[in-house]
Amino acid sequence: MANFFLIDHSLRKSGGHHFDYVRCVAKAASELGFMTTIGANRGLAKQNRNRHQSLGDGNESLESLGNVRRVFRDTTYQADSYLAGLQHLTRSESFCHPISEEKSRVSRGWKQLKRFQHSRRRESFVRRFAVDCERYFRPLIQMPGDHALLTTVSELELMGLAVYLSNHSKTLQTNWHLQFHFNLLDGRTPEYEGQEHVIKAVRACCLAALSRLSYHSINFYTTSETLVDQYNRLGVGEFEVLPYPVSSDFSPEAYERSQGPSTLKFGELDLAKAIGRSASEKSDSSSQSFLNKPNSESLSSETTGSDVFEENMFVESSDDQGHEFGRALRITCPGEVRREKGHVEYLQPLVNEIWPTHLASGDVQIVVQRPKRKWYAKRSKIEIELPEEGADSAIEYFSHPLSHNDYVDLIRSTDCGMLFYDSRVYFSRRAGVLGELLSCGKPVIVPAGSWLAEQIQEPIYRHIDGLCNSAQPNRTLDLSDLQWNRKNVPMPGGVLSFDQANHPFEFTLEPQGGETAMVLEFGWHWPREPGVFCRSDVVQKDSWGEVLDESSQVIGVRQSNRRVKALFRLDSRATAVEFSLTNAFHDSSASIRNMSIRTFDLSDIAVDGNGVPIGSVGVIASDQSALSSCVDEMVKHFDHYRDSAVEFSKRWYSRHNPRRTVSHLMMVGESNSEMDRRVA
Repeated sequence: MANFFLIDHSLRKSGGHHFDYVRCVAKAASELGFMTTIGANRGLAKQNRNRHQSLGDGNESLESLGNVRRVFRDTTYQADSYLAGLQHLTRSESFCHPISEEKSRVSRGWKQLKRFQHSRRRESFVRRFAVDCERYFRPLIQMPGDHALLTTVSELELMGLAVYLSNHSKTLQTNWHLQFHFNLLDGRTPEYEGQEHVIKAVRACCLAALSRLSYHSINFYTTSETLVDQYNRLGVGEFEVLPYPVSSDFSPEAYERSQGPSTLKFGELDLAKAIGRSASEKSDSSSQSFLNKPNSESLSSETTGSDVFEENMFVESSDDQGHEFGRALRITCPGEVRREKGHVEYLQPLVNEIWPTHLASGDVQIVVQRPKRKWYAKRSKIEIELPEEGADSAIEYFSHPLSHNDYVDLIRSTDCGMLFYDSRVYFSRRAGVLGELLSCGKPVIVPAGSWLAEQIQEPIYRHIDGLCNSAQPNRTLDLSDLQWNRKNVPMPGGVLSFDQANHPFEFTLEPQGGETAMVLEFGWHWPREPGVFCRSDVVQKDSWGEVLDESSQVIGVRQSNRRVKALFRLDSRATAVEFSLTNAFHDSSASIRNMSIRTFDLSDIAVDGNGVPIGSVGVIASDQSALSSCVDEMVKHFDHYRDSAVEFSKRWYSRHNPRRTVSHLMMVGESNSEMDRRVA
């Protein structure tokens, strides 16, 4: 029986993404026939002895999945690492930077002393990690066909592992898999310029480590495609995405088994088929169970960088508000409270905005996880003040962390997840909570310009593709049909250029009677790399110049190279629609080409004046000010978003089944073995 060595030296306690990741992979490895040995931090043993530990049920389940060896003294979260996640916040004084010439000799000498201490601490960590690897593997026998996965590493762990491997020839038989979870570079792609000092420093560390490992099978992974792009800039090896495991407790099958009779009543309408009918033909709705598959057929199964989604899996409710609840719609903000997640900043303004429309009436309930209040603190980190008294049930709090079973119940019981994380920080960073929500078939509200938005962007594009392919447009307008501002004029070849503030591209169109929706579409011209986004601000005005509606959407490069699209609903009273196109997140210039506007009359499939849903699986918020409109969109079209999310969950979870993670490692190992045989 082959061995599977699963090492996470940051695994110090039950709960959290380190524990969940290890448990998922260990279970899958055991099911696939491996003898699993888990390497954890010494602190995990202390948690086991603590009788008051509320998450103790997780430790027993971990022990049942393999031999747990608690030998590692350090975690990956080291202030002296060039990669360790939160240390990016202090990179202004990063030791990656060369020492600049200083006028003061004292100042320069102080910086040199700090660098010397920094270097000594790094060397000490590398030595300790190498020794801890020796302690972990000492009683274990390594054989051909074995696999070792280090789940979360930085350049320091790579150097420490190289010291251990180079001194033990028996390790040549094992396939070594290293997963880099942290950002190499800060921000989005246009911001990478100017961070060469980080690439240079990390590359030097990696090359020094790999020079010791000429004959070992070393495989590099990251947790997202964006991180692959970052790490491949190092030029030290080929990085690829390792399928990120989601616990089977969140699988669609487990969720269906957990559900009793539904408390929701609704009717379903096959939107894709309804679009193709004539305006005079009325659609029949049929009542179906909460988790029944919508009656639809696959039009396309094209695979892109995002998960596969079938174009016409769009369903819509036939009732007044898109749902008939026996309870409030639960919008949940799950997970740990951290600065980059933004809970503290956005929740209070959001509650104030949606109080008169949804919270006070009981249509919506906000559910929040927060840490228990410290004995010395007057308030918790999140303490939402309600505009009125007597409706305390509008906000429900849950502790963080919860036991595994309680957390699973929290995710399963929510109707919609709201993860308005810092989109710049999460441009390349994966959010594990999003994977759990999507696996359970829960629609989500996420920020534009982030990894979270990228996961549901393609389903939204396909939703609009389905509308455009099935409905006959009233008009198709190009630049010659629009009134554009002369301050920034089109360039030859239908190219439109714009930046963030100084030179937006602005144009106006006049709606005609019977038009209820419009689709903005274009192809990207420059730059075409992911990380550049076009923000479209739309203002609708009546004949008196009064503003009827303001909305915005952010759209980026489509990985399938098809035209990007954004859907906007038209107010029947609007006589002018003003567009402003800008670079969403960067002050540099960007350009698009062959822009057009298609207008439609979709009143026959609208929901009692609410129009058609603008997306699918979830809603992308362009910024914090758009959150209230996203909540309104989710409430009015909840049936559609819920049902498309349920269908999407089947494909999403199949890509994140823990067995797929282990199977991927096995295939890489077999490929390496075959290559070695050919070379021999």
